[in-house]
Amino acid sequence: MFVSLSPLFEQNGKYFYPNDPIDPSTGFPVGLIENKSFRRWKGLGSIPKELIYDSFFNPDTRRLVQVTPEGLDYAMSLTENIEERKKLLYNAGILTNPYNFTDL
Repeated sequence: MFVSLSPLFEQNGKYFYPNDPIDPSTGFPVGLIENKSFRRWKGLGSIPKELIYDSFFNPDTRRLVQVTPEGLDYAMSLTENIEERKKLLYNAGILTNPYNFTDL
C-alpha cells in the first residue's frame, strides 16, 4: 500500500514534505529559510486546488511512501496503553517533567 504525501510548506516555488530532513537547530525542513516568507498548509483543505493534482495524481511530481506492517504491534500498543505512550513522548522530549513526577 502507498500513501501520497501532501506538502507542508512552500517557499519560492519549492515544496517541503513531512518526510524531508529537519534542521535540529530550527525545527524546520532543511532548505527552508525561516526568516523569509513561506506558506504552511495544515491539511488538505488548506492546499490550493491548483496544487492538488500535482501532489496526488501527477506521477511526475507526487510523492508516494510505501506503508508496511512493520511496527504495527508497537503502534497498536501506543493506542491501547497510556503508560507506553507517555514513555515514548517523554523519551522523545515532547512531554517534559519539570516537577519530577514519578509516573512518567
